[in-house]
Amino acid sequence: MNSLFTWMANNGLDPALIAYIGAAIALFAVIKIYYFQKKNIQEIDRQQAQELAAHETARKQVAEKASAQVAESEQASAQAAESEKALAQAVESEKASAQAAESEKASAQLAESEKAQAVESEKASAQAVESEKASAQAVESEKASAQAVESEK
Repeated sequence: MNSLFTWMANNGLDPALIAYIGAAIALFAVIKIYYFQKKNIQEIDRQQAQELAAHETARKQVAEKASAQVAESEQASAQAAESEKALAQAVESEKASAQAAESEKASAQLAESEKAQAVESEKASAQAVESEKASAQAVESEKASAQAVESEK
């Protein structure tokens, strides 16, 4: 250090310049470090903001998927309710058709019984006619026998 001091003094330079130059270099280094660190902090903040935005969009997508699934499940339950309603209507229509078939069967049985009664009444009237014919023949045979008896007399 003594030789540097001697050299500076021989060339007309102030030896205190070494301290000033060192301070200037240190100040420059501090400024550079601050600048790089500030830039790094801004990058970190920007990356965090991007990550936060990515997390937010992912959360929104998950929420949209969940709402879509809820909507699909509601739609499926609505369709299930509609199918149950249609099934109930089909059962009701089957009951109505069964009742209609029973009423048709009852009306057919009633018509059959009416036909049977009509046939019975026709048979009865035919028997009545037959009995009247038989009685008419009996009366005629009595008349004939009475005439025979009278002619014999």
